[in-house]
Amino acid sequence: MSSVSTKSRLFLYLAITVLVVLNCAFLLRDYQKERDRRDLLQRLYRTQVEVRVLKSEKMFGAPFVPEFRTVDLEGEPAALPNFGKGPLLILFFQPWHCGACLEAMSSFEAVIGDNVPVIGVVQAKLPEEIMPTMDAYEYEFPVYLAVDSPFDLSTSSPYSVLIDERAIVLHLSDIKPSIQSVEILISELAQLLERR
Repeated sequence: MSSVSTKSRLFLYLAITVLVVLNCAFLLRDYQKERDRRDLLQRLYRTQVEVRVLKSEKMFGAPFVPEFRTVDLEGEPAALPNFGKGPLLILFFQPWHCGACLEAMSSFEAVIGDNVPVIGVVQAKLPEEIMPTMDAYEYEFPVYLAVDSPFDLSTSSPYSVLIDERAIVLHLSDIKPSIQSVEILISELAQLLERR
């Protein structure tokens, strides 16, 4: 009887040992999966930063927006609000950009996220050059003319550029020609600002 009891105990101990080993193996596998997931997210983030820096350098010649001279729609010299003081969303566009893109830009309000100003910047020498565009679309944000900016805005669509207080580019993307895509972009920017 005692040998049966000893065998039962040995079998029970062996079964518990196997279960503990299996549990440890599953925990190790889950830990490795989570570590791989975090590594992948980190690599994705670094890639996104590299892409943003490359886009910024192509557009501005640097990973930040350099200072540039602006005038308002009356042709008077004007300083960009919040430039160098806090986050700012700048919508760079040209009067000849696609009409659907310019129309979609009207979804942007004067502020985004936690009261981050939104402004439009157009490369033009005189306000008369952009008045037909301004008359055609109702923008809630102020628009300025970048009279001496060396920026590369030669693409067919406008760009949204979120900068921090040092004018470093935090986010840069083209504005697609649909209001739905702009609303998604606004939501992404608001989430990015919340995480800061």
